[in-house]
Parts: sequence; C-alpha cells; structure tokens
Amino acid sequence: MLRSVYERIRRKKNLSQGSGRNAYQSGKRVEAGESPEVVIKALGLTCPRIYEWIAKYREGGIEAFRRRKAPGKTPKLAGHQLMKMRQTVAFVMSELQGSLGYALEVPYPTSPRSKCDVVLSNPELWSIEFKMLRMMGDNGKPNDNILMHILSPYPEHRSALTDTEKLVRSGLPGRKAVVIYGYDYSQWPMEPAILAFETLARTVVRLGLRFEAETGSLVHPVHRSGKVFGWEIEER
Repeated sequence: MLRSVYERIRRKKNLSQGSGRNAYQSGKRVEAGESPEVVIKALGLTCPRIYEWIAKYREGGIEAFRRRKAPGKTPKLAGHQLMKMRQTVAFVMSELQGSLGYALEVPYPTSPRSKCDVVLSNPELWSIEFKMLRMMGDNGKPNDNILMHILSPYPEHRSALTDTEKLVRSGLPGRKAVVIYGYDYSQWPMEPAILAFETLARTVVRLGLRFEAETGSLVHPVHRSGKVFGWEIEER
C-alpha cells in the first residue's frame, strides 16, 4: 500500500508539503527496503494519530483542521494550503478504505439515527466503536470533561461505557469491539481510567480480554506517548 501511495504522490507535485511529504517519505523508504513498521514509527505515523484524524474529520470536516485565527496574527493556513490538505486527506482516506475494506458511520439497523464508527470487512467482519482519552489539551491544560466521554452511564453523553451496551444490541452483523485510544502523561496516566471503564463495562456486557499497544517519542510537545486499548464485547 505504501508503495502505491508513494507512486501516486510522486506524480502529484502539489502534495509536497505536510501530510503529503510524510507519505512521500514513507513510500520512498519502504521502496528502499525498510519495513513499513519501522518507517511509520520513525515518522510518527501512529494508529492513535490516524484515529484522531478520522474522528476530528468526522466531527468537523476539513474545517476542523483549520487553525483558528488569533488576534493580531496571520492565519497559518492560506487558501492554497487548505486545498492541499483537502486533497491529501481525501487521498489518504481512499487509500485506507481500499486496503482495509472498511466503512465509516454505519447506521445501526435497530436505530438508524445511531451510527457505528467503523465497520471492517477484511479479513473478518467487525463493528467497532472508538473513543479518545486525552487528559491534556493541545495547549497543555487539563481536559476536565474527558472522563465523561469514557465512563458516563448516561446515553446522552455517548460514552465508551454506553457504546458497549448500544453496540451489542445494535443488530449489526459480525463481531463487535470497543477501542479506547489516547495519550499517557506523567501526572495523568491512562491506566486508572481504563481500569474504571473495565469495571463498569463488565456490569452491562461480557467484556473480552484486553489488547493494548503503545508508542513513544511522538513529536507533539504535549502528547508524547500514546496507547490503544481494545476489547471484544458480547451480550451477557
């Protein structure tokens, strides 16, 4: 897949900045013999970051990627730069969809107004709900409301906890899972919140074994270490 990304971006000279440059470097290094895992880690292209981009794009479209204008400062994204970002996001999303066989925002058969975040069809059918756990904002200040999105028992809050019960009753085919991804900080580790989620989730669904992965040395000044947690869920 990375080789095909490289070949297509090499022909599109207007995608030489930002995400386009990362994709170009990825493809070139893989073509030179490096493994995709090493290249992705070296460039900071982690699964948590990809999922964050998808969630951000789904909630606010391309406008969510536009830097807000600060008083007295010139916007950091000009019109032509924003166009390049649109092209890059659309290109990356289409490449991922073609290789993984997935669909986003799939309506629940039992409640069409509710939508499942991701449905994978390759190599096996999975319906998955995602939630982000990020105790600090990009500005380094605490994100005081984030635990509500993980642990709240109230359906109106659309938390990871209520997603578990909603998903097992959704009528969607295949296996089902919940994924929580986010970042670790010295004063705000993810583990206590994850343990609290597991304790509460076991009261409403059959929670499978925990699977987790982590990455460090990220380039963001605040979010330097990331983790992903996942569980298969079934009705009790």
